[in-house]
Amino acid sequence: MLVVNWLPAQSAFPVYEYSDHTDEVLTIPEELLRAFADTSGQLELEDILSDSTTPFGLHGDLARVDQDYAAWFRIRLTNTTEREVIKLINYYLFVERGEAYVVENNQVIRTVPVGAAVPVAEKDLYRTDPYVQLVLPPGATRTVYLRASYGESVERCCPFLIQLVNPERQWRRLVERGAAGYFFFGVLLLFCGIGVLAYWLLRARLFLYFAGVMLAFGVYFLMDKSIFSLSFPGGNVWGHSVFEHWAVAAVFLFLALFVVDYVEAFTRLPRGVYVYLGLTALTMAIPLSSVLWFSPTNLSKVMIYENGLYLIWTIYTFTMIGVLAWRGVSQARVLLVGITFLFVGSVLSLLLIVGIIPRFRFSNYLFEASTVIFGGFLFRELFSGFNELRQQNEVIRESGALRSKFFANITHEFRTPLTLMLGPLRQVIDNTEDANDLAMLRTAEVNAERQLELVDQLLDLSRLDAQAMDLQASYDDFAVYFRRLVSAYESLAAQRQITLTLDAPDSPVMLYFDQGKTDRIFYNLLSNALKFTPAGGQVNLALSQDAGQLVVRIRDTGPGIGPETLTNIFDRFFMAGTDRTGKQGTGIGLALVREMTHLHHGEVGVQSKLGEGTTFTVKLPLGNAHLESHEIVATSTVGKPLLEPEYPTTHVGPLRGEASAGDLANLLLVEDNDEIRDFIQQMLTPHYAVTLARDGAEGIRLALADPPDLIISDLMMPKKDGYEVCRALKADLRTSHVPIILLTARTDRTDRITGLEEGADAYLTKPFDVRELLMQASNLIRSRQVLRERFATSITVAPSEIAVSSLDRDFMEKAVAYVEANLDSSTLSVDELAAEMETSRSGLNRKLRSLVDQSSNQFIQSIRLQRAAQLLAAGSVSVKEVAYACGFSSATYFAKQFRERYGVAPSQYVESGEK
Repeated sequence: MLVVNWLPAQSAFPVYEYSDHTDEVLTIPEELLRAFADTSGQLELEDILSDSTTPFGLHGDLARVDQDYAAWFRIRLTNTTEREVIKLINYYLFVERGEAYVVENNQVIRTVPVGAAVPVAEKDLYRTDPYVQLVLPPGATRTVYLRASYGESVERCCPFLIQLVNPERQWRRLVERGAAGYFFFGVLLLFCGIGVLAYWLLRARLFLYFAGVMLAFGVYFLMDKSIFSLSFPGGNVWGHSVFEHWAVAAVFLFLALFVVDYVEAFTRLPRGVYVYLGLTALTMAIPLSSVLWFSPTNLSKVMIYENGLYLIWTIYTFTMIGVLAWRGVSQARVLLVGITFLFVGSVLSLLLIVGIIPRFRFSNYLFEASTVIFGGFLFRELFSGFNELRQQNEVIRESGALRSKFFANITHEFRTPLTLMLGPLRQVIDNTEDANDLAMLRTAEVNAERQLELVDQLLDLSRLDAQAMDLQASYDDFAVYFRRLVSAYESLAAQRQITLTLDAPDSPVMLYFDQGKTDRIFYNLLSNALKFTPAGGQVNLALSQDAGQLVVRIRDTGPGIGPETLTNIFDRFFMAGTDRTGKQGTGIGLALVREMTHLHHGEVGVQSKLGEGTTFTVKLPLGNAHLESHEIVATSTVGKPLLEPEYPTTHVGPLRGEASAGDLANLLLVEDNDEIRDFIQQMLTPHYAVTLARDGAEGIRLALADPPDLIISDLMMPKKDGYEVCRALKADLRTSHVPIILLTARTDRTDRITGLEEGADAYLTKPFDVRELLMQASNLIRSRQVLRERFATSITVAPSEIAVSSLDRDFMEKAVAYVEANLDSSTLSVDELAAEMETSRSGLNRKLRSLVDQSSNQFIQSIRLQRAAQLLAAGSVSVKEVAYACGFSSATYFAKQFRERYGVAPSQYVESGEK
């Protein structure tokens, strides 16, 4: 067989002599290792053994071979001791797949597969480098041959070594490395878990990136240090190493994202950050593609480029962070310290690998330890910053709560004098006939209402700042709502000689929206359009759907807005009026339009040219995918628009609390402000018998002492507020039936809902229209009177139909049930019923008067007659039998009472078949 000798022949056959040593690791001099390049790739061990002239040279000579070959290595060892020696020969070489042969006297006594691609179970030791176990009896000499596969390069980045190591020591190290890998993986996995939890709680991506960095490093250490390749197909190191490279790529990815987010690089280095992310992608490309190219031979070639990119990425990262730290960015300074720990650990590890610094006990774990220190340092800084942020948020929250409370209080103080202005003013307007006086009074009314609107807008801004305003969206037909809203402006447009048109689809346009806030949006936009459009102009509104959005366009033919103004038009307190008509606003309305639109997860825009008019466009998303669960309410919130037609002048005549003629209904007014109380009393006195209370506690006491027909109460009062008044009176049987109207300067829907939940029957916002208050009071009392009359005349009405609260319903059901249970007893008395109802005779009488407008005797008699009518209508029993069955001692007396109640005799009732 032709063999080409590419290496210079060595005449001697060097032998390593093993004598007694206490060292666990012995380094064999490199000149004792002989190498041979088989460029044919066809030689077998038998060929080598049979030809003593095979030209084995020095290992370093392989570097001069410029074509593919199968590398052969040979080393001879002799045992000069008197005991058997068992050692592992460790070759610091990259071999993908090869064989090792132990030869004695030209006889092969052992063959061992070696290489990274060899399954773990077939190897002498799980490692990437070749390990061959050698047993040397006393005085024995044996030769070990190692052959790498054809075409493999056996070069590597680190200095070549060949060592003899104790098997026990190597297995101990392997277990120690595995335990260390799992330990570091566990620590970093803990950091990862805490980062994920922090992200889940705070929704800050920075914690997610931190978790990714820790997990990627942990997986890398697990791959690098532990016996993990058994989990991969075939149980070899190939899949293990590929997975390890992917972990390295993940380290670069998450570390880059963390750095960019932590130092806010997009804001502070807008150009450099894109270069950095591009470099990161390039750096990740080689390890991510390792599944395509990985082999020990390729690895030795690719590592030059791989490590070069890693170095460039590291230098760029340090430079970017250093520049920001030099500029005074505190986060960059913190990160620079943390990255330095990581950098120092990696440099020391590299110096250990190349042999520049000597190894020591835990030198193999320098990089892992530095990574844990890096993670712990970042963990401390992140959560220290989180605690500071939490404290700041707490301060902001408290400040916001105080500010909201201040604005609520100050708004109340504004609304109180406005009530005293608007209430009497409207009364005077209603009674004034002189045209000149009426014009001046109307001017005063308009400006007072404008002042009220300004107060409301300022309050809304304060709530938005304090994050105290939530969206309460219900699912309604927006087209119907919008038509109703626009119709409220038709008279104003006609008065100003402006043509107001609306283009809206006839079919329903279903949308989740909060009417209170959409009122505010379109109130400002429509008011501005009408305000800036001259007489003879047009305001055109269009409602449409486009790309999953509801689109509302409001176009006017006013003077338009200059380009220098458009950019700031939605900013708070920016006043653009002088660019249009010289009319200047407050700079609040359009800011609220934008805030309220954003609260709906929508957007608002404006287009305008001087002399051509202005178009505002509001886009609100359809569906509910953009809404949080707490932003959706089940019940409809759609009602009358913010600007609605004036209430018609309605005469509210005297109301009677009882059937007796001439008696006015009793009304209890609970109000702490003397002027408001006097004004309301003055308005109510012609229609009600008014009793006054100066605070909530007094109101509760007076109501319990003599229950009125109606209670009107302020909300914000000393001692007991309006909520407490409702709660106390609705929970007491003596007053649970009394309707309550709450008056308040608070405009929040939440406040109104709270009032209704506490039992209020109506809720009016100051400044209120006196006519509305009178109508509410009239309607509540009349509705109670209608229920009483139904009970008195109907034979089928149930207690639940006349009770206005659960307490009253339970009371009525119990009273009716007791009378019906004793219906055939002619001796059933009021005292017995009062005892059953656990109240006094007078208390029972008062309660029944309030609920059904009957005395206790009348109530018992009414139940008897109702049931008698039911029995007669059934037609199965005689009049006399019905009389005795319903507790009447005499059929004659029964007939008399029945005629008075139903207008016909019992016998005629049967014949008429009435029910």
